[in-house]
Amino acid sequence: MNAPDRLPRSSVTPQVRAPARRRPRRRPSPSPQRRWGSVSRAVAVETGLQLAVNVAVSVVAITALAHLLPSYRASHQELDKLEEEVKITRSQVQILQGTFARYFDPTQVNRLIEEETQRLDPQRVPIVWREPTSDDASR
Repeated sequence: MNAPDRLPRSSVTPQVRAPARRRPRRRPSPSPQRRWGSVSRAVAVETGLQLAVNVAVSVVAITALAHLLPSYRASHQELDKLEEEVKITRSQVQILQGTFARYFDPTQVNRLIEEETQRLDPQRVPIVWREPTSDDASR
């Protein structure tokens, strides 16, 4: 085996270098497709969840409105009936208030007495109309 002879160490003089500052080696950043792929996946999941929640809330709101609409209509019809009864009652109250005011008005006491009974006011002089006779006509 023929091996090349080794050179003695003294014949090769090593060169001394100044210690170089070591810079931290940068790791290559992941490819833009990977980085955006994970971000876009997260955004897609979040958007999907928001959309699902909004759809669920909308369905609940529409269902609640569907249940409330018939009761609203019924209460509105009942309100219309009550307003009609109030109008009738107000007209009756006005008539009764007029009657009450008439009966308790001190200036109309004598007239009420005459209407309710056949008694006349003593200070009132009755006027009697009679047919003219032939003697009265010649005058």
